[in-house]
Amino acid sequence: MANLLIALNGLLVLVPLAVFVHLKAAQGAFDGLFYGAQVIELIAGAANLWLIGLNARDGLRLRSLSPTAA
Repeated sequence: MANLLIALNGLLVLVPLAVFVHLKAAQGAFDGLFYGAQVIELIAGAANLWLIGLNARDGLRLRSLSPTAA
């Protein structure tokens, strides 16, 4: 489930926001909308990092439970 959330967050939130922020910056339009999009992008990126960390933790736990763990 976390993998799906990570992918959806990246494709539906982070990529469009990155394009939007890039276009606003290219126009030199550093207004409230630009900074608001930056904040949302930072929050969504932090959420993705947190979910990836949880996924890695769970993977390590599963590996340690495996009878064939090296």
